[in-house]
Amino acid sequence: MSTTTTLHLTTHELHALADALDAPGLWGVPLPPDAPEPTPGTDPLAGLVTRGLLEPDDAGALWPSVDLGALVEAVATHRVCVLVEQTATTAGPGPRTVHAVLAGGTGLVRHRLGEPVHTFALDAGSTDRLADTLVALVEPAPGDGRPGNRRFRGRFAALADLVPEPAGGWRRCSVLLRADGTDGRSRVDGLLAVLDAGPDQLWLVREYDGPDSDEGGPAVVAEPATAAEVTAALHALALHPDPGPG
Repeated sequence: MSTTTTLHLTTHELHALADALDAPGLWGVPLPPDAPEPTPGTDPLAGLVTRGLLEPDDAGALWPSVDLGALVEAVATHRVCVLVEQTATTAGPGPRTVHAVLAGGTGLVRHRLGEPVHTFALDAGSTDRLADTLVALVEPAPGDGRPGNRRFRGRFAALADLVPEPAGGWRRCSVLLRADGTDGRSRVDGLLAVLDAGPDQLWLVREYDGPDSDEGGPAVVAEPATAAEVTAALHALALHPDPGPG
């Protein structure tokens, strides 16, 4: 049985921990160029001591608490990272939510990226629930879709122009990028997008072997899909780096 532990850490605390562990890039979170500097005279590590996430020993050395230690170990040992970026539209800037889901190590980590506070949910006893976690994040609307011959081809970078936005707008647009390896965030091994306009209005966007191009990213195809097909595609992305249509 898995147990979920939730921790909240600021960007400065994440970097201070990485420096203390001599593990630059541990969290995969760059410090934004416009991020405010820590308040003069404050130490991010001291704040973690106050919150009980770091514990000093008799010699004054700082050691992670059980919960923080488990999180660091799960992040450090992960083999698969799926970035999930979600917005309410494919066109133009707007509010967005970004999760990094890390799996294949000592636990499954859902990292909701934020500034200045990042939220981590660790399922320490769960290493094989990546697919279920992706389905829960995407939360596709129910329905049988609108099957037919409609199909749109284009480039991943031009996702906003690929499928005409419905009159009522999109309920949620989810873009998922999978990377494998301990430095997985630097290399994309699979991608998928789900455009959700509500019941019976789902689109799947997947890679296909299109013509080579130096611009616009991978060739993709968008097709109407049922909720079951979306769920199956998310499971395929979790289990294999290439979830493209057969």
